[in-house]
Amino acid sequence: MKSSVGNLSEVIVFRDQSIQVVRQPRRKSMTLKIRPDASVQIIVNTAVSESVMRAFIFAKSNWIEKKTEKLKQDLSKCPLPKIENGSFFPWIGELKCFQFVETKNKKISFTFEDGFLICRVPKDEKPTDEILKSKLRHFYKLEAMKYLTSHIWLRSENTGLKPNKIIFRSTRTRWGSCSSQKQISLNWKLICQPAPLIDYVIVHELCHLKFLNHSSCFWNFVETIIPNYQESERLLQSQVQFGNFLD
Repeated sequence: MKSSVGNLSEVIVFRDQSIQVVRQPRRKSMTLKIRPDASVQIIVNTAVSESVMRAFIFAKSNWIEKKTEKLKQDLSKCPLPKIENGSFFPWIGELKCFQFVETKNKKISFTFEDGFLICRVPKDEKPTDEILKSKLRHFYKLEAMKYLTSHIWLRSENTGLKPNKIIFRSTRTRWGSCSSQKQISLNWKLICQPAPLIDYVIVHELCHLKFLNHSSCFWNFVETIIPNYQESERLLQSQVQFGNFLD
């Protein structure tokens, strides 16, 4: 069964689940994507037929079920915040209360003020949720890059471990990485975690500048800097969903 909602929304219903079809003219392969709210998308070329998509979805049905069930469990522990007054958004281990404020300026802007995440919106303007989410994500990313960069260099000075380059990415499964060229990559959504966990990830990647592996020598070296690193590892795995609203 396939139905259309408006002109932009194409949906395939598979086993009582609605899967949104996203068509991209230049795409050469089919991809399934599980969104932060546990909804599912199939991304395909404009010429792909429903029968081909259904066969692909069927082949991946076990994967879809496992991924969506895991995400639903995560959401029950940490619901995605809505962009509305009174919602709470994570920032360096704190929950910032969201508040709309009218402004005479012509642009939408975000700021952190005390315990609040303030969204200033021009008077008489009613931006869509998608616009607000895009601008919020951009704000988080810029602020995260500032904070993480300063803390990388602070820890670099403390440890004597200096990267050649720092880059930022947005991934669902990795907090960071270090290359043989001494380039450190950090997931900027790490900013939603408490400060001690952010510090641990930074130290972890800096230690890879000395040991580019996860050998006993590496972990012993990490332990000299963060004695309780095992607890940080455990917490990071259990709190990975905190930044899902930024996907």
